[in-house]
Amino acid sequence: MSKRDYYQVLGVTRDADESTIKKAYRKLAMKYHPDRNAGDVKSEEMFKEAKEAYEILTDPNKRAAYDQFGHAGVDASAAGGGGAQGFSDAFSDIFGDIFGGGVEHVQMCIVALIYVITGDFPGAGSTRNRNKNSHSDVGRM
Repeated sequence: MSKRDYYQVLGVTRDADESTIKKAYRKLAMKYHPDRNAGDVKSEEMFKEAKEAYEILTDPNKRAAYDQFGHAGVDASAAGGGGAQGFSDAFSDIFGDIFGGGVEHVQMCIVALIYVITGDFPGAGSTRNRNKNSHSDVGRM
């Protein structure tokens, strides 16, 4: 069964701020909490679904990945891993080993790489149109 949209789960709009998301989560958590619904499997599933949606939508990095890639952006199994790593964490490990730097630096590199590949990176055209002989001046100095 496919997962429901996290915004729909919490009953909020895509532009909802953290406060609105938190209020919506608390309301659902109180309604479906296992202590209030002992033995009700459906309520337990709804509680877990709301908790997962809240955890993704209140983390700025996970929310950005979810907004761009959907569940594949935050689901470890969709990223090709079976472990506890999310989409950006897997790439952070790979690119961190290659380029060094903190997680934020690596994430910025990943975003820049995606924009360059898709052609949506501001100024990407200028790098393609540079003078092909620009490196030949180096040997003459």
